[in-house]
Amino acid sequence: MHRRLISKVGLGSLLVLALAGPASAASASPPPASNTADLAILVVGLTFLLPIGLILLSAAAFSEEQAVSTTSGGMVAWGLATLAYFAVGFAFQFGGIALSYDAPDLAGLYWEYSLLDTSWGSGWGMIGLKGFLMIGDASTPGALALFLTQLPLLGVAALILYFGLQGRTRRWVILLASLLMGSLIYPIIGNWTWAGGWLANLGRNLAEGHGLLDVGGSGQVALVGASAALAALLVFRTHSASPTAADSMTPKGEADLQDEEATQEDGETVPMPPAHLPLLGLLGAILMIIGWMAVAFTSHLPTATEIMPMPMAVNLVLSAMGGALTAGLYSWFTTSHLNPLMSARGLTAGLVVAAAGAPFLPAWSALTAGLVVGFLLPLLIFFFDRVLRLQDTAGILATFGLPALIGLLLPAFLADGRYGVGWNGVGAESFLGVDRQGVSGLWVAPGFTPDWPGQLYAQLVGAAAIFAWSFGLSWLLMQVLAGVTHAWQRTGLEFGPAPEPVGGDDQEVSLPQAETPPLGDEVVETDEGDVPEELNSVLEPGS
Repeated sequence: MHRRLISKVGLGSLLVLALAGPASAASASPPPASNTADLAILVVGLTFLLPIGLILLSAAAFSEEQAVSTTSGGMVAWGLATLAYFAVGFAFQFGGIALSYDAPDLAGLYWEYSLLDTSWGSGWGMIGLKGFLMIGDASTPGALALFLTQLPLLGVAALILYFGLQGRTRRWVILLASLLMGSLIYPIIGNWTWAGGWLANLGRNLAEGHGLLDVGGSGQVALVGASAALAALLVFRTHSASPTAADSMTPKGEADLQDEEATQEDGETVPMPPAHLPLLGLLGAILMIIGWMAVAFTSHLPTATEIMPMPMAVNLVLSAMGGALTAGLYSWFTTSHLNPLMSARGLTAGLVVAAAGAPFLPAWSALTAGLVVGFLLPLLIFFFDRVLRLQDTAGILATFGLPALIGLLLPAFLADGRYGVGWNGVGAESFLGVDRQGVSGLWVAPGFTPDWPGQLYAQLVGAAAIFAWSFGLSWLLMQVLAGVTHAWQRTGLEFGPAPEPVGGDDQEVSLPQAETPPLGDEVVETDEGDVPEELNSVLEPGS
């Protein structure tokens, strides 16, 4: 296992160096077009490490037996979400992209539907209606490139929902939820934020800053998946033994293998989340940081103007390292052992909190955000598991949900105005009376004017819209599926295997049952009066 980990980390480092080499040489002489295309394909390929890393990170919290079926199911969920996105999702997201982005390859994607009349403004798009099944105008190289860059991000959102549902309901319910994510939830939010929809145009239509800022996917990916997972956790809330009862039935010494106590409350020992496969979790976190760094180099979104990949990548790494540091130190000082799963989740939470505004934040603020969210992570896990009793085994809400909300709000306070000139069509020449001022928050660099509270309003409206759509649509589907499941159970017929209980302190405790000794040809002499009546009927010849 250690050799595999070292080899994969080394391979990832070589790939990053391969990216850095052509980038540094570009200043001396422009590379040939074929080399640029090959490099773009390589960078896009690295973004697929994001969902793969998430699968490994989440599987680390499950037992070794459960991890096999869990990871396999994650790939199926990602595949179904991709199928739905191919059929209708891409059209819903980018079907009207030509209205806000002038590119020959995308000129055929011009149909955008809005509930509001054009007298309200030209940027109130809500859903695209061109490009179904990726045929016709959606089969150009530019459209296919957009499709490819969205698949790993869609995979992360779908997998967040998948791991939230894991072990709570039938598998067919989880598969239907993946189809919903790929067909409606993710694409519609993507249309609003990344395809010139109404959230991106809040700055142009209502003069609210530069509109919603979500460059790396704090809202589009993490908050969408976490909101849907929250709906699933609430609808399919498990009814199991209390934590105290479960802990009292745990054999002594088992807690020592899982890096025990994180908090003492009324004399009760609260263990750290179990890490059955710790190296798997660390490897997943490393793959996620490489994948999210690659996203910084593929942010060629239509709304992206004058984006600087290197500041974005640096801020992502600083925030991730800060989250891993404080989460790991928390587990060390509270248990005297470093908890590898907590460190890996802290790294991921750091990525999420910096993703939305990474190109616009100063480096110190990204590092500070990672340090803070890493320290809060164990407390959030305790809050969701022990206070709200949501039994979030994969730590979805603490790792993705709250960090995503914080990340969406960070640009409204800390964007310094140096980058993002003309973002979302706002301030191409000057902004707030200052030439070449970019995305700005409350605290800006010298020479720039704060954009307050306009950018804050845009971020708040965007976060509320993302949560309402993702949670509301998921909750409706889960309620319907829960009703169908209960109705089917009342018929007495079996429809798919029952969900396997997942690992964790709050899982239902099952006691071993006595085994019935096998009956063979050997005759056991005993007093007939001592043999129960049921056994007598079994021992009778010819029975």
